[in-house]
Amino acid sequence: MGAPFFAFTPNRFPNTYLLVGCCNDETTHKYKGKTVMTEAERYESLRHCRWVDEVIPDAPWVINQEFLDAYNIDYVAHDSLPYADASGAANDVYEFVKAAGKFKETQRTEGISTSDIIMRIIKDYNQYVIRNLDRGYSRKDLGVSFVKEKRLRVNMRLKKLREKVKEHQERVGEKFWLSPLLIFTTNDHYNIHYVHNCGKLDVTTIYKLLPCIVTSGWETLTAGLPDVMSWWKMLIAGLPDFLRCSKKVSTKWALQSENE
Repeated sequence: MGAPFFAFTPNRFPNTYLLVGCCNDETTHKYKGKTVMTEAERYESLRHCRWVDEVIPDAPWVINQEFLDAYNIDYVAHDSLPYADASGAANDVYEFVKAAGKFKETQRTEGISTSDIIMRIIKDYNQYVIRNLDRGYSRKDLGVSFVKEKRLRVNMRLKKLREKVKEHQERVGEKFWLSPLLIFTTNDHYNIHYVHNCGKLDVTTIYKLLPCIVTSGWETLTAGLPDVMSWWKMLIAGLPDFLRCSKKVSTKWALQSENE
């Protein structure tokens, strides 16, 4: 429930005194399950809603005539969807007031439910545990054992390390494509060819040159390039992207070779 839900009654029925019943923890835990907020927190949050005139604590799970008479309730407002009665007293907790003609249908408030929030926390449980530990909560506050805490911290560090490595590889790959491509071929003697603006070079042309890249020209290349180690690391880092790109034209190049 949210403010739009509570605003429905006074807007539709002028001069209305709006009471909001709220079940206690014992009843809610028994018939619905564990709650995120305590009963005191739920009561207080309802009291701070501008549309609510009075909060009824310890409200019954299934509304009956005794409850209506005790608070002089004329109508009960809720959305029209059946609300299963886990206590077994009725098929719907609002079955009695519906049959008595004292039920007013409201529009269900769209938004994120408590279940949605819990599912998000469960999905990223490890991250939330580490975040709260870093903010000063103890592992006892979070119900985490000593071994589990250490394991979570190691896993988070490994995850951050993998992300940094991936980011570094992407940066190196970009530098590789923007730098001149050095290609040396094995003919009668070694020749070093500079292909500038490799990122803009036709992919088919690069693919034709790929078989010419050989390690036998290493000594010749190192003699003229003092920074060859940095270049070689950059080449290796960018080669997977190059191969993925060249694979797209492999079939086309094979057909062209047969035609020739």
